[in-house]
Amino acid sequence: MLSFRTTEYNGCACKYSPFYDNKLAIATSANYGLVGNGKLYILTIQDNGQITQDSAFETQDGLFDVAWSELHENQMLASSGDGTISLFDFTLPDFPIMKFKEHQREVFSVNWNLVEKSMFCSASWDGSVKVWSPVRGQSLMTLVSPRKDQRHSSHIDLGGSFTGAAGPDGAKGLVPTPKGGGNNMSLPLSTSKPTVPNPINDCVYQATFSPHDPSTLISVNSSSHYQV
Repeated sequence: MLSFRTTEYNGCACKYSPFYDNKLAIATSANYGLVGNGKLYILTIQDNGQITQDSAFETQDGLFDVAWSELHENQMLASSGDGTISLFDFTLPDFPIMKFKEHQREVFSVNWNLVEKSMFCSASWDGSVKVWSPVRGQSLMTLVSPRKDQRHSSHIDLGGSFTGAAGPDGAKGLVPTPKGGGNNMSLPLSTSKPTVPNPINDCVYQATFSPHDPSTLISVNSSSHYQV
């Protein structure tokens, strides 16, 4: 079995490159993601079976997930405990080429849309799923999963583009949350890692786009709900 040791860092996520069959991206955190820095590794499996490190990026907070770009063979996303998502290019060392800052708690999941490749989504402990474009600093849409005791029958209609549908128990699904009544749906920018509990929304642990329909995604959260 091949192996590579991420010394002093605990692995949290690993993904194969969609462009290179021998390249991997590894997201890691110090101290199991509880406190400390993170590190993103870009590795290559050589023909002789040896795994070598192409590059690595150290981050100020732990990394929980990684997703390769579907548009550019050298780029990948990493989600962080400080609520940010960073876009890295492994041919450009030291710093991310773009950073997305809207989530107010840890970002636990990032996923690139395999059909509409100009979009990716993120899931956070702030109770929201956000849809992004890699060339835009602000999110395209925010989907909120309210706590079970706060769900009700009202909904937000975004011009027919998306409406949260009530489930069999009357609970709402993911509900788009507009900012200022416009089409730019986002939460306030986060400037530091929050440390307070989240009394408003259930933590969303993962969100994933459908590989068949570019407009559909699924998520799971801490209230034991799977939502479409």
